[in-house]
Amino acid sequence: MEKMAFRKPDRELSVTEILSLTFSFYAAKFDVVLVPFLFTSVFNVFISYFLLRLVPVFELPQNVTEEFFMRFLNYLATIFPIIVAIIIINWVINTIANGIAVKVSSETFEGKPATIKIGLNSALSSLPTLLITGSVVSILTVLGLFFFIIPGIVVALMFSLTVQVVMIERLGVSASLWRSRKLVAHRWLKILTILFSLALLTIMTSIIGQIIGNSVTSLDVSMALIIEGVVSSLVQPLQPIALTFLYYSLRTREKPSDQVLPPQLRVPFRQQPPSPFPQMPPFFQPKFCYKCGERLPSDALFCPRCGVQVKPG
Repeated sequence: MEKMAFRKPDRELSVTEILSLTFSFYAAKFDVVLVPFLFTSVFNVFISYFLLRLVPVFELPQNVTEEFFMRFLNYLATIFPIIVAIIIINWVINTIANGIAVKVSSETFEGKPATIKIGLNSALSSLPTLLITGSVVSILTVLGLFFFIIPGIVVALMFSLTVQVVMIERLGVSASLWRSRKLVAHRWLKILTILFSLALLTIMTSIIGQIIGNSVTSLDVSMALIIEGVVSSLVQPLQPIALTFLYYSLRTREKPSDQVLPPQLRVPFRQQPPSPFPQMPPFFQPKFCYKCGERLPSDALFCPRCGVQVKPG
């Protein structure tokens, strides 16, 4: 089992095999894949706690008046930039951590050296693409959930391998979305089962973290948040690892021609028509001698008057 966890699958794996290999790989690479998420959780807690301390205390009055509404609007205008800053910072840091986990997993499966530094450099170089694709998928998922929930789930499944495609194949935004959709085609139930299992495990771990944090540090809110974040980070690497296994597993059913991008996603290349060989213009036959001005016959090589050569022989 350990040997299989360190190489790419040579066939399509079942859900049980993917989850089993994910836990085996996580146990073997625990120190490498956990560190980014551990740092991310603690960093996000500190940043969120620091920014939230800047929020002024809002006291509810006994009577609701026009002045209360004005104060409430001013309060919302004050906390809105802070909330947006917290969301953006958490989003960027989590995106980098997921990119590192995918790169480390991929490099290990490819038989290449896999370190946090290599994963970080790769994630930073692909960060704009990761953020744009992540925002597109998030917006489409939220819109889909708003319209009867099912479309949102379909969108989340359809683009579930976008991070893997960006980090491994180094494609752009539209090409990565198209590639993910093509890879997961006809495998909706398998992907849903994997994501649901990992989400359930994440929720259970988060609840356990809250219970431990509240029981150990009932008086210190910041310490309780740190403990909760650390406990939650223990299972966060599982999803990118499992989806990377799924990515390689689904690639085994592809033909080489299936990995070619459609024409609209490739940079158009127009082959220039071959230039015709330049035709040498016929030699100009002078009518008069350039030296003495004598009129020359049509086939003259030398001037009949001064003898100078007027045309190469």
